[in-house]
Amino acid sequence: MSEPSLDQFGTAFQEKVVIALLTDKKWAEQMLDVFKSEYFSLKYLQFLIDRYFSYAQKYRTFPSLELLVTIVKDEL
Repeated sequence: MSEPSLDQFGTAFQEKVVIALLTDKKWAEQMLDVFKSEYFSLKYLQFLIDRYFSYAQKYRTFPSLELLVTIVKDEL
């Protein structure tokens, strides 16, 4: 059985999923344990979701968008 992927739905859909995860904290909480960044075919979305979920697992809360931007800038 192959690994689940959002690739078949295209770039716009994948970006909308990321936006939904970043803006809907309750949904992101539900997805935290079941959603993997590897589901995205685009490396920049994988990178962003990895940082977002890693922060949430470490601090038990999701970072604000401003903090996420800082985290990404620091790593780049």
